[in-house]
Amino acid sequence: MIRRIDSIEISNVKGIGNSVFKVELIPNKPTLVVAPNGFGKSSITAAFASLNSKRLELHKDNYHRGDETLVPNLKLNYTMQNGSLVEHEANAQKNELAALFDIHVINSQLISKAKKLKISGSMVVTSAIEVQPVVLVKNIPSTAKFSYSYSKAKNDFGNSGKALPNISGLLTNHDLMAKIWTDVDFSKHSQVGFSKVIEAFKGNLNGASGSKAVVLASVADPDLQSVLSVPFVRGIYDKIKGATTALTSDVECALAALQIVDIYAEDRGAFKAAAEHAVYRVEKAAYEQTFSSLRGTWKNIAPKETKDGLAIEFPKANQISNGERDIICFVAQLKKAKLRLRKEKCILIIDEIFDYLDDANLVACQYYLTEMIAELKAEGRQIFPLIMTHLNPGFFRNFTFSEQKTCYLSKSIPTDKGVEKIIIKRDEASIKTSVSSHFLHYHHEEKDLSAEFSALGLPAALQKSSLFSRHCEKHLHQYLAGGSYDPLAVCCAVRRKIEEGVYSSLNPVDRATFLSTHKTTPKLEFAQSKGVNVPEIYFLLGVIYNDALHLRENQDNFSALGSKLANMTIKHMISGL
Repeated sequence: MIRRIDSIEISNVKGIGNSVFKVELIPNKPTLVVAPNGFGKSSITAAFASLNSKRLELHKDNYHRGDETLVPNLKLNYTMQNGSLVEHEANAQKNELAALFDIHVINSQLISKAKKLKISGSMVVTSAIEVQPVVLVKNIPSTAKFSYSYSKAKNDFGNSGKALPNISGLLTNHDLMAKIWTDVDFSKHSQVGFSKVIEAFKGNLNGASGSKAVVLASVADPDLQSVLSVPFVRGIYDKIKGATTALTSDVECALAALQIVDIYAEDRGAFKAAAEHAVYRVEKAAYEQTFSSLRGTWKNIAPKETKDGLAIEFPKANQISNGERDIICFVAQLKKAKLRLRKEKCILIIDEIFDYLDDANLVACQYYLTEMIAELKAEGRQIFPLIMTHLNPGFFRNFTFSEQKTCYLSKSIPTDKGVEKIIIKRDEASIKTSVSSHFLHYHHEEKDLSAEFSALGLPAALQKSSLFSRHCEKHLHQYLAGGSYDPLAVCCAVRRKIEEGVYSSLNPVDRATFLSTHKTTPKLEFAQSKGVNVPEIYFLLGVIYNDALHLRENQDNFSALGSKLANMTIKHMISGL
């Protein structure tokens, strides 16, 4: 079992030349992968979505810089429960991940579709948002049945054919046959060693005489264990044992398994066709069951066989709300993922689906995902759900993901954490009032807290309000110039700069009241009441600078804020101050 996935390395996919993301993904826990738009979330998603069973097969539009000579690569490093470190990768020649993981990506189904209208002799092009049908099963197999005759099977077996159970009922059990086809490896069927073991077992059984019960009782346990040592026989046997109580003995289950092996050997093509039809019937029934419980709400939307395959088709935009559309898309794709993820270890990528949901549907989507995680965990499996998002993780924590983890792709941990130390200690009685009024907010007067900072172990280089102000200004300039910076210092600089600008616009008689008013928004509202034209951008940036005021020790207080500051629109807004 895997303890955690430690890192994801991507090379030459979309906007990523080469990047290693430290992620620490924990099995069976949702992980919010947070980064601003344009940072690389879609590149990571494209890399995983490009995997097939043999290689990483990138679409030409997803090559780094559009250069198809650059070789794409996806590498995972993870730690096993015993502490051992493992590295697997996929590129254009191989996919080492396929042996261990099933991987599925859920994307938005919304598309913009152009429409041409001829109005007064002129061609007018408009666009509308439409929902692509969710194709659940792309290729619907033709109807096929397993070829089986009980009398022929008994005759072909030999003298003890009467001991064989009639497996007609097993062959029409779509769940059983689908599991046998998907989980049992038939590739070694033709190996001579296995054939000899099977023939020896049949020979020993045909040497017995008497009634059916006597023949079955004559099978010695070593002989039974010998034939069950053949991997594909054992695989079928285990599936049969778990699917029926009609066969009352282990020997009968083994004989049923051998008959299925014989059907496969007689005509592999016909067996494959019947098995794939069974798989389809199971999947179709699962989809129909999922949506049958939702029909009362969702206008009888249900899986239908179309020219594209088994699909969920959506009504026109005026017949269904955006919220209903979004949740149906997600449920359909999540059910598709559940049926596709068959290995013990799975990776599920959800690409920014949650970012555009309203509150109610966000709760609903998290509920369905939580149920899926619980189901796989109950089966003894491990799933790593990655939710790609640019939202504040606190938005999700208000809902149902009680054990979510958060991974910031853009780390913003500064080497100088002086501002953080001051903010964490800001409620100490000796500095509380002065730090709030002269350090974290603008004030025209100097405040020297040398003695207080020394007693609290706070940095001497920031013990005066003027020193603190210059320090924050320096980090603001570094941020705007594209250098390294302290997000907390930038926020303090932004707040002080906004307040200083408004302060200078006030009449001298109102300035004292402005300085004594607590919190930035009330300060700005006071200035407005005095006739100052306060730009709306000053209020909007409160989403940024207010995050710097509430910190906790022993946690990453920088990356979430750094992720916001990395947004190009936010950076443009701040640059205009």
